[in-house]
Amino acid sequence: MSYDLHPGPIVDDVLFLKDSHWARDIFNNKEPKNLVFRRAYQKFFSLFNNNPITENVKRYVNIAGFGGLLDCGYRNLDHGLLEALIERWRPETHTFHLPIGEATVTLEDVNVLWGLPIEGGVVSGCEHPPSVANRIVRCHTLLVSLSILNNLENLTACGQLSWGSAVLAVLYRNLCKATSSNVNNIGGPMYILQLWAWCRITTIAPRILYPFDNTRPYGAMWREKLTYKDVISHSLRACRSQLHCLQEGEFKWRPYEEVISFLPEICTSGIRSWQSECYVIYWDVVEFYTPQRVMRQFGMV
Repeated sequence: MSYDLHPGPIVDDVLFLKDSHWARDIFNNKEPKNLVFRRAYQKFFSLFNNNPITENVKRYVNIAGFGGLLDCGYRNLDHGLLEALIERWRPETHTFHLPIGEATVTLEDVNVLWGLPIEGGVVSGCEHPPSVANRIVRCHTLLVSLSILNNLENLTACGQLSWGSAVLAVLYRNLCKATSSNVNNIGGPMYILQLWAWCRITTIAPRILYPFDNTRPYGAMWREKLTYKDVISHSLRACRSQLHCLQEGEFKWRPYEEVISFLPEICTSGIRSWQSECYVIYWDVVEFYTPQRVMRQFGMV
């Protein structure tokens, strides 16, 4: 007797992109693609570590809204873990489909882990009037590094922009692109996805050897010395297996519940917007944000 296995979904009212999703190739035992991770921020943090800034400069970085990001630092990416998560990302819902239910990176995660502001003006637009030559406008739109400079002219105003939602928009966009069968590279803030996974999935999280300094955002906890004893890392097959066998008790729906009252104010500055159904925007990147699909992450069943 033979059985025909269906990769799913059987009903495609919601997951209608199944034919172009990377998971279909995995189900059909096609040669796996080697996903290349573009990591421009790794070079930035390497430069930052080799050339520490003074407290006076750090104060201006804090005013601009990026102090928490510097406090969290950077670690090498676990490609196996990230690829295993990308396989379970669904562009139609902007969630990871796990055995225990849907989960995703939310505005709460960006706010708590990196201390980036959530509430404020959208990081978008163009400061030049229509009379300026079109090529200048196009350059400011396409070259992200130049477009950001406009926001840095006034550091106080820069700190009042919603950089957290901008990060989430870019993360969502890159995850959606990477699920396509014919895409072999990914960029964007992959490190916050790794922090998200470490905070929530107990079977893949390294253990922290020293007490956490709660004067910094929660993501800085993983900057300290870690041990990977008794957990898997950097193996796609092993991480894929861990996610496939994930049980309810191995996933923390509310990882910040016991520590959030001790964290700096910047980590809860956007608490009123964490559960808002909206669009997250970064210039020409516009993605929908639907926290109602993962209400267990906000303590609701």
